[in-house]
Amino acid sequence: MKKRLYSLDFFRGIAIIMVIIFHRLMYDWPGSEFFFTDPKGFLKIPWFTAIMFFAGMGGIFSLISGVVTAYSTHNRITSGKANKKMILYAGLFSFLWLALVDYIRKFLFSTKSYFEGKFYNGLITGSLLEGELVIPHLELLYYTSTLMIIGLSGFVVPVIMILLSRKGGLEKVRRNKIILGTLAGVILIATPFLSFTLEPIVEDLFISRNYLGGFLLALIVSPYFPIFPIIAYALLGGILGISLARDENKRKITIFWLVFGFALLSIGNYILLTFLIRFEVYNYNFVRFMQLGVYLMIIIILLRLIDFKPEEKQEKIVKKVSPIIMFGRASLTIFVFEAIVATIFHVILDSILPDWNTEAYVVLIFGLFNLAFWYLILHFWKKKDFKGSVEWTGVYIIRKLSGIGKKEP
Repeated sequence: MKKRLYSLDFFRGIAIIMVIIFHRLMYDWPGSEFFFTDPKGFLKIPWFTAIMFFAGMGGIFSLISGVVTAYSTHNRITSGKANKKMILYAGLFSFLWLALVDYIRKFLFSTKSYFEGKFYNGLITGSLLEGELVIPHLELLYYTSTLMIIGLSGFVVPVIMILLSRKGGLEKVRRNKIILGTLAGVILIATPFLSFTLEPIVEDLFISRNYLGGFLLALIVSPYFPIFPIIAYALLGGILGISLARDENKRKITIFWLVFGFALLSIGNYILLTFLIRFEVYNYNFVRFMQLGVYLMIIIILLRLIDFKPEEKQEKIVKKVSPIIMFGRASLTIFVFEAIVATIFHVILDSILPDWNTEAYVVLIFGLFNLAFWYLILHFWKKKDFKGSVEWTGVYIIRKLSGIGKKEP
């Protein structure tokens, strides 16, 4: 299989739509502050917790990154359209680009990053909300860069595949899948132990203002978006990407990943409830295991509904869901700028109705308004093929630096 995987664009679209809407509940509704300040706050408002299970969907992008990079790396190596050096450079430059963009986003546009009893904002968003100049604090580094970890996912998978491809190694499909699966399994199993052991150390480092040490350790076990377990998402996505690139039996792919996804969901749920009931301990990584299971099942269902269909039927389906796919194609751009856009609207509303955001349903409507705004922007931007977006700029720079597009039509 060497065609574009529209189901992944659709899934990205769904994920970023939920980010646009439900980030407003997190960051604009005062009633959500318990979610940041109280480790067991999720028990207070069950409906909010249920929403956050699906709204905290950053891991989706790492999983999709693993599928896409494995899929494209396999196809490029086997077709000879790009050599391994080009692929390696492309992955590296993509990682660096996304890290740069996301730390710019974090220090300029971030909102409500909580640490040790205080909320921290970016320069522009904070200044708008406070009505005075707000200088970003290094405590913002406590929250790992989402896009950087996604970029790292898109670098790690091709590196492993390049190593495995030596001496015709791409044909050793079973071996390659076992290696990727074993690495993912080790990371998933190690995650809770590292989390319980190292997270308190990360907090102590930031409290003592050892920001560099805290930042480096937070990359591994930050409560927000750490390497452990998020890289495992990409490695499992890599296994699926290999299967899709080799056009393996679609029925077997479907059955395996549905069963595996359900198993992860069940195991995560069992461990979460066990720790809560027996030890009164909550660790978000158990929720991540559940999320990963759900993500895998959703991807397989979407593949069945879209990409596994005959071409003529697929075209009709893609046309029907094109607005959602449109959001998927600009998901990184939206992720970077949705907070500053929402903050501007928030400040305008504050000047008209100071207490407008006290009710959750009003903030939900505000989220839908932001969604409608982005739809209009994307609708007209699509005509220019999203030129100038984070995605377009990244691809342009990466192709220039790596040369990966020169041999491809």
